[in-house]
Amino acid sequence: MDKEKKSAKTYSNPTSLEKLIKENKPTEPKKEVMLKDISQKNLYMKLTATNNAFIYVYYPTPTSKKSITIGKYPTISLAVARQKANELREQLEQGLNPQQEKKKAGLTFGEVAGLWLKEQEKRGLATFTKNIKGRVDNHLLPRLADKKIKDLKRNELVEIIKNIELKDKRGDGYETKSKTFGILKNILKLVSIEGLLDDYISPLADLEFGDFFKEKHQTKHHRFIKDIATLREFLLAVDNYKGNELTKKALQFAIYTALRSANVRELKWSWIDFSANLITIPADEMKMKKPFILPMSEQVTAILKSVDKISELVFSHNEKPMSDNTLNKAIKIAGFGELQDLHGLRHLFSTNLNELHQEHGLNAEIIELCLAHTDKNEVRASYNQAERIAEKRELMSFYAKFIDEVKRGERG
Repeated sequence: MDKEKKSAKTYSNPTSLEKLIKENKPTEPKKEVMLKDISQKNLYMKLTATNNAFIYVYYPTPTSKKSITIGKYPTISLAVARQKANELREQLEQGLNPQQEKKKAGLTFGEVAGLWLKEQEKRGLATFTKNIKGRVDNHLLPRLADKKIKDLKRNELVEIIKNIELKDKRGDGYETKSKTFGILKNILKLVSIEGLLDDYISPLADLEFGDFFKEKHQTKHHRFIKDIATLREFLLAVDNYKGNELTKKALQFAIYTALRSANVRELKWSWIDFSANLITIPADEMKMKKPFILPMSEQVTAILKSVDKISELVFSHNEKPMSDNTLNKAIKIAGFGELQDLHGLRHLFSTNLNELHQEHGLNAEIIELCLAHTDKNEVRASYNQAERIAEKRELMSFYAKFIDEVKRGERG
């Protein structure tokens, strides 16, 4: 260590530094020459055939040597290099690791977002993770990936959320914007939780979505057929659908079960118990993150038994779920796109069963349970989940019979 300090030529000001650079500049590619700063004992200029760079050299232990590149000269001036060297010295005196501190200072949003997404993946929430990853990839990373966390400003982040545009132009984007804002807050919160930056306070820490998004939210109303005669035409059109057979069966299944699109498209054989006539969907696949049990009517069982087991997914030939738009496109092809959409099948289920409550004799709570609308009362919700399968089975059988009666023209 002492030998290196004594052998290095010294400079005291920009003029003497320039002189030493001219006199000692290497011409051989692999050769290096070290010039030592007089006023900052750990500051050096490293000369190579292609570079002149300020470096900070320090010794964590008497036998180990480490160096940090401050910057190239003359892009970084001598005065700035000395200031940076002084900051590094102060970090060492405080017991900090300068290399780690430098890494923290350069920490980017993309790096933190990657860590946060990995945390979500560990939770095993497949559908949830896919949705949030899409929002991160589509709405946050294109604008923020290379931005340093320490440089992020509140106004910039708010504008990014406000300016989110949907590719399909459906609705006003309120839900996408609010959920993306929540994701952004959680990503920045991770910086504080994991101590990725010392004493970091997120610029969004005290801000809620409603604080800045004052626009009137236009609720999207899903389409569903109210007229029984038209409903009969729709149901028969689905049964006579000439497109992909698997798409047809998925649509028929959705009509009888009123499950959400993702639960239909991502349905797995392992969730189906033909002996008990039950579909059990794990919590991580459900919107409300609670397991869901749905009794199968005879019609639903027949549809599922008519599907060949080609992949783990019921309605797939290649282990990949059909796209979100496939079933809605099939409805359009059948000629009912202006009157009905897939999610509207859930409204169809709810509306008709509530109107027919005197026939089936079951209350609205059972209808909500069959739609996987969870009860906010945890004690009651636990009871409902455990004890009301029989009532749910009765309701699903009634609804399947209702659908078949509409097809036969027995309802008017």
